Amino acid sequence: MDLVCYLTDDRPVDIRPARNRRDWMNQTPSSYAYRCLPLSIANAHGWEVRCPVTCEAEWNGGSNKDDIQVRIEDEDTRTPQPPPFAESHFGSGILTFTVGVVIETPPDYDLWVTGPVNEFKDGVQALSALIEAHWMPFTFTMNWKITRPHQKVRFEKGEPFCFFFPIEHGGVERFNPIFEQISKKPELERQYEFAFYKRAAPLMLKGMKGEELEIKNKDRFEGWYIRGEMPDGTEVADHKRRLQVKPFKEGGWVSPEPIGRTLQMCQLPQCCSVLAGVATRRSGDRAKWWHRRAEANRRGPSAVRHRDGPRAAGPT
Repeated sequence: MDLVCYLTDDRPVDIRPARNRRDWMNQTPSSYAYRCLPLSIANAHGWEVRCPVTCEAEWNGGSNKDDIQVRIEDEDTRTPQPPPFAESHFGSGILTFTVGVVIETPPDYDLWVTGPVNEFKDGVQALSALIEAHWMPFTFTMNWKITRPHQKVRFEKGEPFCFFFPIEHGGVERFNPIFEQISKKPELERQYEFAFYKRAAPLMLKGMKGEELEIKNKDRFEGWYIRGEMPDGTEVADHKRRLQVKPFKEGGWVSPEPIGRTLQMCQLPQCCSVLAGVATRRSGDRAKWWHRRAEANRRGPSAVRHRDGPRAAGPT
């Protein structure tokens, strides 16, 4: 299946397979956090978008849009600037980032959009969204809620600010949640008890023998889940110990039609900006910028080339 990222202008976009490593996990004793395989898999379960510039924001606690002060660094002032990468669009302490691309999922798939998984930023929280990207013909924004007034939050150039992955459209609605006693499934109960006593035995022995029994760190983790085995040693088929998410391929020359569609969509009402982003509020310098981009595209492919950002071979 294809996941297509349509570039709407000539700005470079840095989208990479998500990293599976985290600084805080590295800092745990002996990096033991990586022994939780579900945590590492979740870290790398998609793609992340990285900041093209450094930005800093401070919220005064108010609900108006101008109650957040945003400062952008690293901007190239020599060329016409597109709509700002980060701004206060909704008010109430919400910092809005422009992703600037249209992502198209296959039919019957949506796009889950959030911040980097299992990564924390003091004073600000990523907001999650589910977008019907199989039909929506416009860009989307990534939003963060500042949680502490009068504290500056900073996103460095190259820092991931958005994380996304496809998810089946309406799939959660097809499940029928049921409560059952585990005894209704004897094999599951047997494996559960096997795992329970396997985990509890070393702690019980230590409780009986006290300090005479030393339990090493590696003994705290049974390892059967990491190896893809049931607690009794039975091998599990299709177990994943690592994800190899593919990078986006470079698209090369792009025809001017995407820009034309973008300008047409800019006529949508203001309310559409919830998903469409800042382009729906063209005015002043922004309108001039879009006009210059359209003029460049009318001159033909030689005038504008779309570029991907740095590519990575896969999660580290």
